[in-house]
Amino acid sequence: MQPDYTLPLPTGSGATGVAIQDDSIAWIANPNLNTVTRVNYFSGDTTSVPVGVYPQAVALVGTRVFVVNSDLVGSTPAGPSWLTSFECCSVRTPDSIPLTGTNARFATVGDDSLLYVIASGHAGAADGKLSIVDPKSRTEIAVLNGLGESPGAAAFHPAGGRLLISSLAEGILEVNTSIRAITRGPGNGVKPAGHGVSGLAIDLRGRVYAVDAALSATPEFSCAVIRGVVHVLTAPPDYSEIHTATVGCGPTTAAVAATP
Repeated sequence: MQPDYTLPLPTGSGATGVAIQDDSIAWIANPNLNTVTRVNYFSGDTTSVPVGVYPQAVALVGTRVFVVNSDLVGSTPAGPSWLTSFECCSVRTPDSIPLTGTNARFATVGDDSLLYVIASGHAGAADGKLSIVDPKSRTEIAVLNGLGESPGAAAFHPAGGRLLISSLAEGILEVNTSIRAITRGPGNGVKPAGHGVSGLAIDLRGRVYAVDAALSATPEFSCAVIRGVVHVLTAPPDYSEIHTATVGCGPTTAAVAATP
């Protein structure tokens, strides 16, 4: 299937994270260029804004853009990550918001309007963290340690104010945001079919879509043999499997589209 159209990004972008502002504007992180690009996907116009070192994710709270700077040199953290933030639609005077964790890679906005940033940490160190950032004061107001090895993308579930976090090692981790405590940590994650999870999405009914990349360490297995799976689960705390859908090779994330 061919896309309806393609939109050019700066050469060598290495584009990773994206955030949708409205029905015409998106913001895209360019880790290889230390910029984010504002794309009008109707007109094709683009504008790039300098940010921090190795940006990998973008989130919007109201009219303010928050960019997650991983601070990587090669694939190794050079120090703690931080956020760059600026107004999307006016003179851009960026703020710099320090974070405690290293290799911050993902961000999502909760129903409480706080920003939740996942830091994957150092490979093999099992030092993943969650930073909670107040977008009004633009400060890190809490840090939760104990997310284990390389936690991934997160999704906010309205049932009980739960933040669900994907983990290839642990499956679905869970944070109760109302009391700021990890309720499903390493060793207690939800692992559909016994597998880890590379991405998460939640629909309007509260069902959880857990992406299982079905990765194999055996070299002879290829995409012709192993396909990814999306597990459709009931809302927490049960996470009962409703059904599965086979998808392409090596899926990493999912999204749910809602129509009026």
